[in-house]
Amino acid sequence: MPSHFIFVDETGDLGPKGTPIFGFGLIQVSVIEYGRIREILAEKRWRRRLYRDFQIDPGAQPASNLLIQLGELANFGKVSASGFYINKARYKGKYLVDEDSTRSEKIESSHLLRNYLLRRALEFHYSDLDDFVDRSLDAVIDRIAVNADQRRNLEEYLSSHKIIGLSKPFRIPRVDYVTISDSSYTGALQLAHLVAEVLKKSCLGLFPTARNSTNGFIKMAEFLG
Repeated sequence: MPSHFIFVDETGDLGPKGTPIFGFGLIQVSVIEYGRIREILAEKRWRRRLYRDFQIDPGAQPASNLLIQLGELANFGKVSASGFYINKARYKGKYLVDEDSTRSEKIESSHLLRNYLLRRALEFHYSDLDDFVDRSLDAVIDRIAVNADQRRNLEEYLSSHKIIGLSKPFRIPRVDYVTISDSSYTGALQLAHLVAEVLKKSCLGLFPTARNSTNGFIKMAEFLG
């Protein structure tokens, strides 16, 4: 049984063109404290008579209140949240192919890029923790288009089940499970999506106060490669 859940949602696309940024919103909560996440989501749905996904806009209700409640849980060490992204114009790392690549090259590179950046996002998320080695994770990822082989590759990569010639081990907790789910029936993924929206709007200047609205509990970083 894992000790923690980490919920992950993407923002942007993986292609060389398209959106200028690609990144992840991440929320971690322990298995023991997960009930608190369910409580605030249930309370928000009851008060506002919501029967479908929230309208996710960090500056509007009910999302802004959810950010406040998440911030309170973060202040007491019950949850942690982060945003991690690349700006394609500045990214100098591997796996981002150019537009002239073949379709098969683009598909394979996108898969490798997602895995690589997700691992880096997890390392960033746990960079402030000294006790991460005592944790084990169920990484719950919002629905992504992967086939069986790609999913197995992601699981093996994050859990380091295969020897892949690392100069040093990944600095992340042990990943026991990778669960691909959907926010329509996994409420905490809606909160990860909210974090991803804050990240996107902060990066693109579409919502200048997005970062301030989180009271600093969402740490963010750009990865240059």
